[in-house]
Amino acid sequence: MKISELSAKLAELDNARGEALEKMEGIRTEIRSELTGLIAVLDGVVERSTDTSDEGLKRLDVLFRQSGLSFSPAQFAADIQGKRLAADKLKAELLPKYPEIAGIDALGTLAGTIKQELLADRQNVLTLQQRRHDATVPIAEVLMYAKAKGFEPLTKENLDKIVQSGGWFDRTFNNDRYMAIKVIKMLGGVDKTAARVQKLDTAKADYNTAYSAYQAKETRLDMVTNDANAYSAATSAALDDAGVRAEVTSQIKKALDSDAFVDAYGKSLHEDYREGFLEAVVKIRGLQRVHDYLNAKIDDLTKQRSGMSSTLSKLRTAVSRGRGSDDAKGVKVTGDQLDKAAAATRIDGAYVSRNARAATRDTMAFTPTSSTQYRYDSGSDNFLLWWLLYNQFLFSHHASADHAFSSNALGVGKDNAQALGLEPTMFADLKPDYSVTLTDVGIVDAGVTKAL
Repeated sequence: MKISELSAKLAELDNARGEALEKMEGIRTEIRSELTGLIAVLDGVVERSTDTSDEGLKRLDVLFRQSGLSFSPAQFAADIQGKRLAADKLKAELLPKYPEIAGIDALGTLAGTIKQELLADRQNVLTLQQRRHDATVPIAEVLMYAKAKGFEPLTKENLDKIVQSGGWFDRTFNNDRYMAIKVIKMLGGVDKTAARVQKLDTAKADYNTAYSAYQAKETRLDMVTNDANAYSAATSAALDDAGVRAEVTSQIKKALDSDAFVDAYGKSLHEDYREGFLEAVVKIRGLQRVHDYLNAKIDDLTKQRSGMSSTLSKLRTAVSRGRGSDDAKGVKVTGDQLDKAAAATRIDGAYVSRNARAATRDTMAFTPTSSTQYRYDSGSDNFLLWWLLYNQFLFSHHASADHAFSSNALGVGKDNAQALGLEPTMFADLKPDYSVTLTDVGIVDAGVTKAL
């Protein structure tokens, strides 16, 4: 077989794969759309069954009370409303204390700002503390003697008194006075020592001012932090509407362990069940199985197509460079086989699409499934709730007393024979007797790669 002929045959096979994918992806899109609508039906039932409006809370309150359960949805909602009012009151009290912030939610930001300022202030305090220390060391002996003998404040006059006062014995044998006078002389006399004292006084004043400001800011940070924590705790306790609904739903799921509650709950939702709940449940299960089947077929065909794309590109390049008349050495399949492979692909695409569409009219018994993009999320509160509702109702006396309804819900009505016949046809993946099956196409790919 010439390279040009092989290129044309494989291009036709690629087109056939594209057409088959288009058909299967089209029906898959329809199924996804229908699944979205059916899941909305289930969500609607759950939303109504966990309604936390005033009327919904009253209805649920009656069910819990009649079942002998202690939880009161209405009281719970009232308690939350009280906590919301308390949070609003606290907000009104706090805002005037902080005119520098735009809203109460900025309290945390304000606390962070003060923390950063404190870091800088602390460094400044440490610097001034060191400056005070450095000013103290040269005149430490003078300061100690002045304090011991009452020469404070250490003015120039008092420095003169330290130098001039006392007799010969005191000057000679009083070691503290001797050291004080010695320091004064070493510093250059009374005037220069007085200048040193003034420098120390300035350093002390600067330090005391900075440290007082630092302490005040620490106190303010504590106040802001405490207020922010108090408001956060108040708002956390004051659940929003979604939080109230989540807690009520959680309590309903716990209550489903009570036979009395299940009985009362089933009666209250009987009309919702009749309006499409169970039909949606079993229909979703059937559609999900068809969707999964199509996904597998589409994934497989997409991989086949992707796997040959490089080979086809190389063949087209070879033809464009004038090698079309060369022999495609090593290719074992014939042109007729490739033609049949393309035909088989088209037939398979049409067959699968037709049967998938037929299977969407089936109803199959429902069981929970794992979650994927187009499955109902098996980890969600809604899934858990309507699955419990489905089981509790289906096997309760409400369902058994309504034989026509429960039979239709299970897909065992008058179309039962047709419905049960579709599943084995669908999932057996039957094919005509092709000379080249889709699996054999892999051999074609390998042969072409070897030839090039």
